[in-house]
Amino acid sequence: MSGSHGFDLPANTQVDIRDKAMFELFYSSGLRLAEQVSLEVKAGLQEDLHSGEVRVTARAARRAFVPLGTFALAALQAWLGVRGQLAKPGETALFVGPARQRIRRAWVNFA
Repeated sequence: MSGSHGFDLPANTQVDIRDKAMFELFYSSGLRLAEQVSLEVKAGLQEDLHSGEVRVTARAARRAFVPLGTFALAALQAWLGVRGQLAKPGETALFVGPARQRIRRAWVNFA
């Protein structure tokens, strides 16, 4: 997937960069919110992104590789570059929220 749309969202702060990565990932992949907030930073993530996909655990604990567009890949790489400034040490969640821990579905729905 080449990803024919990119969104001109602000990327001035770490939170802006995170939000843009989440939005681009939603748009590009069609992941459900529960799948997106359950993504982990783990061994193999960079290799998955390099090959243009992300590994998710879908419904019924089924694992799948989901292709990503170029804008989503770029936004995720930007987020990974600053994620360590927001995440608590040892936090494995890809997306972290105000408590520096895994972002919650309710917080995403509220925002």
